[in-house]
Amino acid sequence: MSENKIHNPEAAIRALEYGGGLITYPNGMSRISDIDFMSQSADRFVFGETKKVYNSEVRLPWGQFWLYQELNKQLSSRIGYIIGYEDSSKTSPDDYLYAVTFDELRFKTIWREPDGVHIPLTSMSLLKRRDINNEANSFLNELPS
Repeated sequence: MSENKIHNPEAAIRALEYGGGLITYPNGMSRISDIDFMSQSADRFVFGETKKVYNSEVRLPWGQFWLYQELNKQLSSRIGYIIGYEDSSKTSPDDYLYAVTFDELRFKTIWREPDGVHIPLTSMSLLKRRDINNEANSFLNELPS
């Protein structure tokens, strides 16, 4: 299995720069958020946010947390992930990451802080990238019920 590549990295950067200026604070700073990944097949969705691990936890700002929580509630057939990584250059299928789904998060220890939700790595599973890929593709390829 080859490493993932963005089809057109220059276009992705231009789109981010363009979209980032659409909604701004009075000081000109961007006010947008994004969804790091989303995949869909028929009525099934896989989405999520990736964050660098900091002090043995993954931090999600309140706005992003609420966005993902609402998305997770509204989509009836979905898997929503929070992914933590220690090194963004580790992109091979056998490299490890930390993961928790929004459904699992309800039963995990999280800290509510003024800057957002902090998820300790002990509340996340250590998985290979290929495990997430396989789980997501298996879910997306299921026949509709």
